[in-house]
Amino acid sequence: MFRLTHYLHQLVTPTPVRRRGAAPRPVVIWNITRRCNLKCRHCYATAADVAFPGELSAEAA
Repeated sequence: MFRLTHYLHQLVTPTPVRRRGAAPRPVVIWNITRRCNLKCRHCYATAADVAFPGELSAEAA
């Protein structure tokens, strides 16, 4: 499994990400819809650029 939180904490940043001794905070990603116009090879979601039944439209949301 790809550990996004670990990867993001390894990036070099100009300022400290966390206080000394504090545990790193997790990165939270919510997939609130299955509609997506990207075609990422690594993506685990069953997504497509179509409206799925049972989901809110952009106007209704």
